[in-house]
Amino acid sequence: MMLLSRALPEATYGSYQSFWVYLYLFGALAGVGIQVATLSYSAASLAYIIRSISYRYRLLYAAFITIITLAFALFQQYQTQIDWLPAGLFFGLYVISMITESVLLIFKEFRSLLIVNLLYSIAFVVIHVVAVMQSYSLSTLFSALTVLVTLKTMTVVRIFIIALRGIESSSILSMRSVQKHWLHMYLYDLSQFLFKYIDKFILSLFLTKALFAVYFNGSIDIPFLPILLGAVSSAALIHISDNNRQSQEQDIQTVLYASRILTGIVFPLFAWLLFFRHELFDVVFTEKYRAAVPVFMFAIGVIPLRCYGFTTMLQKRQKGNIINLGAFLDLFLAVVLMYPMYRLIGLPGVAFSFVISTYLQAAFYLYYTAKMVGRSMLSLIPAFYWVKIMLASIAIIGGMYYGLQQTSLKSNFILLLGMLATMTLSGVLLFFSLRRHHTSK
Repeated sequence: MMLLSRALPEATYGSYQSFWVYLYLFGALAGVGIQVATLSYSAASLAYIIRSISYRYRLLYAAFITIITLAFALFQQYQTQIDWLPAGLFFGLYVISMITESVLLIFKEFRSLLIVNLLYSIAFVVIHVVAVMQSYSLSTLFSALTVLVTLKTMTVVRIFIIALRGIESSSILSMRSVQKHWLHMYLYDLSQFLFKYIDKFILSLFLTKALFAVYFNGSIDIPFLPILLGAVSSAALIHISDNNRQSQEQDIQTVLYASRILTGIVFPLFAWLLFFRHELFDVVFTEKYRAAVPVFMFAIGVIPLRCYGFTTMLQKRQKGNIINLGAFLDLFLAVVLMYPMYRLIGLPGVAFSFVISTYLQAAFYLYYTAKMVGRSMLSLIPAFYWVKIMLASIAIIGGMYYGLQQTSLKSNFILLLGMLATMTLSGVLLFFSLRRHHTSK
């Protein structure tokens, strides 16, 4: 993103990012939730399911992927001016590779996947660098990427065939229960992708590509943050799921402890992004994308919510219907709010509509969790701790920012000093959270 934002004209960069938005949305539709549903089964059970699928269903699914691929290719031809043939080939191979890799994860082919994806990632970056240096068109770039994804797909499919031969089928599952679970996961997976990309999808259809590039960079996900937050939340869920003898009160305390850990990371980061947003965009994306800063300011409003696992208790009790209902309500509200918020405050309003819907979704999940465990909503969250840490983060990071503004330092040094202060504050908060936890044991 940094390379292409700096090297490409805004319109070309907008077309490039539109390609990936369409890819992820069409890919979620074509993948039918396989990459999520496979996580629910053992290797032996998954091998049984794969071998039990009739040729009729295999042919129907192949036809389904072909139709989605053609629709995607034509979409790219008219929306991004990327030739339909490399776009379609890339998409079809991407879907096959995505599905195959999700199965290989369950087959525990970790070393093979690591090597293949590492080599793929290196080649992916090299192709982009060469394309920028040689001023290749987007169609030429994606033709080269299609060759790369072809090699990757051929490799993972070969690994899959060999791995499947070495696994014995074993399962007590009925195919009806498998189909029901698959549909459930498909809807959930599709809702997650829709929520993440629906704003970008809609705007890419109506905005100029240059203006879409501004919105895309402004609504960027903070790199690595979802991985970190997902790791802590998943650890908490695994802990309470593995300890069936643990009381309901202990489950709640586990979720609260995980929240305190995340708060020490999330709140200082939010304060840093809020105060240092102009310097961040000047350094990362250059002055070309200063117009994206207001969008970014509204988009990061959702970050404080990432310090709490609102669905953790619901997942343990297997309340998938409530989780899915909340996900679709979130998506519905965001889409409904998009246009009026856009009319009210422009592009930042589109980002803000998703922030509003996410807060309402959090309240929805919290309400049903409280109802499920028979407690008040406030007793399930460390509200006083949140307020205290948020005020401290804003005071410390904000105070430092306005102090640095009085100096003659350049943006990159101001950004670096702010980052170091944020990391130090997070370290201190984490230290006290961990010490408090060990003291209370």
